Amino acid sequence: MNNKEVAVSYLNKGFSIIPIWSPEMLNTSPPKYYVNNLKKKLFENSQFPAPQSDDEIIEKAMINQCKIPLIAWKEYQSRLPTMAEISEWFSKWPSANIGIVTGKISNLVVFDLDSQNAVDYAEDKGGFPKTVKVKTG
Repeated sequence: MNNKEVAVSYLNKGFSIIPIWSPEMLNTSPPKYYVNNLKKKLFENSQFPAPQSDDEIIEKAMINQCKIPLIAWKEYQSRLPTMAEISEWFSKWPSANIGIVTGKISNLVVFDLDSQNAVDYAEDKGGFPKTVKVKTG
């Protein structure tokens, strides 16, 4: 399945979806502001006594950029996109990643526990019911 087909399948499940940047898009046609900010971060990092590797700086910049929607998305917190909108988005950006708008619109809540301290805190407060859990990089 291509990204457009996956986006449609998510819509059919009741999820409000939006197109977001993907690593492929950044590798093939990065926006000028992204390139300029990355150059600035690489230069600033090089000035530190113990700089991070360029690869670490590039990876962090890419991860942050790939969380950014390609469209104004606020309205999709209160309405689902249409098939025509999905078709337009994924025709324009076929390699875009798919973002799911969480909350009431998609009947989906996400708890992002970014550290072991956060996990321990959640467990101390009662934890979570048996539900889908994902551990990412």
